[in-house]
Amino acid sequence: MLKQLTGLVIGLGFCASAYGQTADDCIAEYEALRGEFRAVAPASPADCVQDGPIISLDAEGPLPPIVCEGGEWDHWHLEAKAIIGQESACVLMLRGLKDRTGCGTEEIRIELPANEAAQWRNYLRDECRN
Repeated sequence: MLKQLTGLVIGLGFCASAYGQTADDCIAEYEALRGEFRAVAPASPADCVQDGPIISLDAEGPLPPIVCEGGEWDHWHLEAKAIIGQESACVLMLRGLKDRTGCGTEEIRIELPANEAAQWRNYLRDECRN
């Protein structure tokens, strides 16, 4: 009995760790990227598209100071997506120059359970309305 109970507890702990990230993690990452983006492009409007299970936000603004010029992008892009479905996730990126500090980020992808993905989607939907 003790072995079965221990196995159950370990199994539940493994399942919880597989989906340990939440919508709050996505929101915190997004707000950090948005803050960095708005420091350079404070009045940049965002384009939002809802296509089935995906909501996508893309804000475009000027690149940060001269140290970020000369790459493949001539503008900075704040990108955020909410994906709902079998592979629910949030996807975030500050697209600019990945190889220079303060000029962009790699793609951040956080897999989410369905209820957390729905919460992230609702947050992003509200961002699109603002």
